[in-house]
Amino acid sequence: MLRPRLAIGLMLSPALLAAQGAEPPAVSSRVEVVRVDVAVTDRKGRPVPDLTAADFDVREDAIQCPITHFAYVVVGTSAPTPAARHSTAAAPEPPPVGPSTAQARQRRVLAFVVDDLNLSRTSVSRVRDLLKRFVERSLQPDDLVGLFRTAAAPSAGVTLGADGAALLAEIAGLRWNGQSGRERPVDPIQRGLTAPITIGRDLDARRSFLLAAASLAALRSVMEALGPLEGRKTVVLLSDGLKVGRSTNAFDRLNAAADAANRDSLVFYTLDPRGATPLNFEADDFDNDPGAHWEIPGFLEERAWSYELDHDGLERLAEATGGLFIHDTAPEKGLARALLDQSGYYLLGYVAPAGSELRFHRVAVAVRRPGLRVRARSGYWSGR
Repeated sequence: MLRPRLAIGLMLSPALLAAQGAEPPAVSSRVEVVRVDVAVTDRKGRPVPDLTAADFDVREDAIQCPITHFAYVVVGTSAPTPAARHSTAAAPEPPPVGPSTAQARQRRVLAFVVDDLNLSRTSVSRVRDLLKRFVERSLQPDDLVGLFRTAAAPSAGVTLGADGAALLAEIAGLRWNGQSGRERPVDPIQRGLTAPITIGRDLDARRSFLLAAASLAALRSVMEALGPLEGRKTVVLLSDGLKVGRSTNAFDRLNAAADAANRDSLVFYTLDPRGATPLNFEADDFDNDPGAHWEIPGFLEERAWSYELDHDGLERLAEATGGLFIHDTAPEKGLARALLDQSGYYLLGYVAPAGSELRFHRVAVAVRRPGLRVRARSGYWSGR
């Protein structure tokens, strides 16, 4: 697994400080109040809400920092919509309720971004079904939910809400985009055809980088629209993959997107609707050339490498913002896991010397209770 690479500290909001009964500390060129959103889950992936500030160990640049502000934030409400109340489908198991030093509540802010620049026909169909089930079974009355497409023209206005009928109409209108170039989740081995159609491996790779860069540029417009909203915002990116490579425009855009997300308290959950994809030889793989069986292992190795590159950008974006990259399960189970994971988090604050120069400070968060998984942004930039 790739480790988080980007993060940034954010100023604690006056509302949170008021809830804590504390005055905002003075901020100078030498002191910064750093906020760290921390997700803590058990072995089953359920949020753990009963920790106290004493259970956490926060270090900046390997120096332990006293926690000055602490709260557990519950996201959303357990009240089902009428459609969900009559649904026979099993709902995700709610997190256990326990005591906390301080507790706050915020409604869910969910942006579903359909990456139709990088989705196959089959994946678009799966995404439609996935989102339809979300609206029918999991939509909450006070949700702020929006549906976006990476291939759509940027819009000046963004509509968020819990209008199930409107959302279902938008979902029903999702169609495969011919510009995506992903007719199949995994390309078949097809050689020796009478009239093979190909644009070449190098051009195909460059096209993948361009499409990834275009998707990330579209993400930035969504992020800018969500940025002014209070509290933590969740972005669920549904994509067959983002090939960002290294030293490419797509790679730079991904780093910039993660940086901006951390500044605006945006967390990415990236989900590959293909689920766990078999990479072995399949029925529609064929080759008419003599001796092709000697080349098949090479083709399968290239297929696995391409699949790994698809997930590179998705994994980096999720881990850099404190979210999850999900691909090893059925799509509907993956979305349920993401919704459960974002249903609660800890908000930690501490005062740390920052200085006025532009510098990255590495932040490490751990809990003293064994058997728990902790995820947080890896640091912040001072003097910015």
